[in-house]
Amino acid sequence: MDGLREVAAPFVVPGPCGVAIRDRLKGLTAGDEEVLRLVGDHLGSLASRDLRARCAAGLKHDGERWARRKRELSGQSSSRWAGSLTKATHDQWALARRGQAAHIRSLEAGIGAVRLRLSLPLGLKGSKRAAGGYGSESEWFAKSRRLRVLEDRLERERADREAGRVRVVRGGKRLLNTRHHLERAGLTQKEWRRRWEASRRFLQADGESGKRYGNETVRVSPDGEVSIRLPAPLAHLSNAAHGRYVLTARVTFPHRGETWRDRITVNRAVAYRIHEDTGRGRWYLTASWTIPPVQAVPLATARRSGLIGVDTNADHLAAWRLDEHGNPVGSPRRFDYELSGTAQHRDAQVRHALIRLLHWAQRHGLAIAIEDLDFSAETTREKHGSRKRFRKLISGMPVARLRARLVSMAAELGIPLVAVDPAYTSRWGAQHWKKPLTGKTRKTTRHGAAAVAIGRRALGHPIRRRTSPPQQDQSDRAGHRTVQAEAGIPGREEPRPRVPGPRTRCVLPGRGANAGNQNTQHRSGCSAEHGPWQQDSLPLSPSCRVSQGSPRSPPWDRVGPLRGRSGALHLTAPGRLATGQTLTDAALGTVAKQTIYRWWSTKIDVLMDAFLQDAAKDLVQQDSGDLAVDLRHYLRQLAWFLSASDSGAVFRALIAQAQHDPEFARDFRARYLDEQRRRDRLPLERAVERGQLPSGLDLAAEIDQLMGPVYYRVLVTDEPVGEEFTDRLVDAFLRRHG
Repeated sequence: MDGLREVAAPFVVPGPCGVAIRDRLKGLTAGDEEVLRLVGDHLGSLASRDLRARCAAGLKHDGERWARRKRELSGQSSSRWAGSLTKATHDQWALARRGQAAHIRSLEAGIGAVRLRLSLPLGLKGSKRAAGGYGSESEWFAKSRRLRVLEDRLERERADREAGRVRVVRGGKRLLNTRHHLERAGLTQKEWRRRWEASRRFLQADGESGKRYGNETVRVSPDGEVSIRLPAPLAHLSNAAHGRYVLTARVTFPHRGETWRDRITVNRAVAYRIHEDTGRGRWYLTASWTIPPVQAVPLATARRSGLIGVDTNADHLAAWRLDEHGNPVGSPRRFDYELSGTAQHRDAQVRHALIRLLHWAQRHGLAIAIEDLDFSAETTREKHGSRKRFRKLISGMPVARLRARLVSMAAELGIPLVAVDPAYTSRWGAQHWKKPLTGKTRKTTRHGAAAVAIGRRALGHPIRRRTSPPQQDQSDRAGHRTVQAEAGIPGREEPRPRVPGPRTRCVLPGRGANAGNQNTQHRSGCSAEHGPWQQDSLPLSPSCRVSQGSPRSPPWDRVGPLRGRSGALHLTAPGRLATGQTLTDAALGTVAKQTIYRWWSTKIDVLMDAFLQDAAKDLVQQDSGDLAVDLRHYLRQLAWFLSASDSGAVFRALIAQAQHDPEFARDFRARYLDEQRRRDRLPLERAVERGQLPSGLDLAAEIDQLMGPVYYRVLVTDEPVGEEFTDRLVDAFLRRHG
């Protein structure tokens, strides 16, 4: 279409290439803190001098100058400290060069926007795509002066870049400027000075593969002992051999501690950084290492079972699940976060929202589709003028932080991420999906509609919904049309089922037939010409029709016809069982209403019978003669049944129903829970008979410890219950009983 920019193709986001973990140095003595400050201040002064030398060299820097800088630093520290200093200095200079290039691009964009608006007539209104002219002559004059300022600034920046000059402040330019606004920042001069000195210290060492515990300068043993190789001028402060200082604090690294411990045990490289948080009065140790790039799954594999579309907003994530054909499934989800307070609080809020999103995706085994956002060019006042509220809104969106967190956490859980072009997703989602997805019991927001648009683009489908045929063609004269189903799906071009009623009960030969079915045309040799039309019973799946059954069949034989293609009941959504509604028309279309109400008075009874049948069929105990094998197999089977199967959703709905229906709760305990407890005890009873467990063991208490965490995660925390979790429960049980 004219005027629309080209939309980039979706792609699978590669995983992270490094890992960083942090732990607090608890229990440091005053002497330990004094030594850390002396070492950090000494190395920080060397880093400042080296950065000045690196910036002076500019583009003329080469390997020989690097070696000369390192030799000069080695005499005042050590060769390994000098290597870490020169590498950190070069990285800081390179980062400043990248920031300089981004600043030049921002200036060029701002100058172009101002020039465009100056060329337009005064008072010309703008649109969503482009800004209009300035509102008054005074504003036009002020912007023309600003244009000259921006052009002069751009000329200086270009000259600096060509000469290789960068401007770097060790400790940060923002903190440096805070010195002039202490009252606004809520700091005293002494507090600012402590923060400034802490930010300029240098206490980081690169790892070395093959050296003891992966780092010779800052060494951390598997039991958490931290020791530092002191620089030459401070060697007299050592309290251990070879000029080392051992801290009294120990570290454990609760997060990924086992991975870190396995790495240092085989002497693989790990880099460390020690820094002080002056606001809390704490010291922290950060460990980091590189990991091999994870092979991203093919895009077709990520799309195979559908995915979850996610729309990023300033205060929440809007998500909607889509099947492989791009159809929204279930209800939208909203994951809120509050971006106020300290940086640690904001980061925790983002992590919590992402954890809930990832657990939802992991439970359904789906990939996540998210926009490839970058608002660096959207926050300039030259583009949006006086729209300060909008500029503040998009500036506050945690795009970079959220993207980095999501990539790292998704890679840890093995969930693929699909990035899509964000162009027009909000606009087209609201245009094509907001109204159709809004009903009497659900009000769809524009963010939920945008999530559907994002998911459809990631799946390779057009965002636009299937359009309705003209009014005169709604009787299928033009045939059944759809963009939801692929060409190879059976029934894609079949006619719609007839609606029972007066207009279809009596159909003359060759009349009222659907044009999409060639067998209904008025021609010789076709059934439509030789007899009245009669509707067949509608099958629930392409391969299975509903059996007629016997009028006196027991209820168990009547559960099967009420199942959908996946084997789950499609009578109503879980969690809506207490409304007293009757069975849906979808179920009644497959089995006669009289047959259903002959055996079940409410749909709760239908779900109960179907669930009991599934539990008896899926939760089958095996008897291998090995208690560990039998328990692992059964707990994995139980965790999958409760969390990932369709029957698990029915179980959660029945539990919710039992909370406010005492009569049903008693029936549920008598018919399911008692039988389930018998199934849970069976492996332990067999082990007692074989002599693998003591005869006096309290089986009920042991079953509670084994099965209780699974039910707790499924019903309360909604955390994943994978094989690793259930195996840990079994291992803990076996350790208790030897």
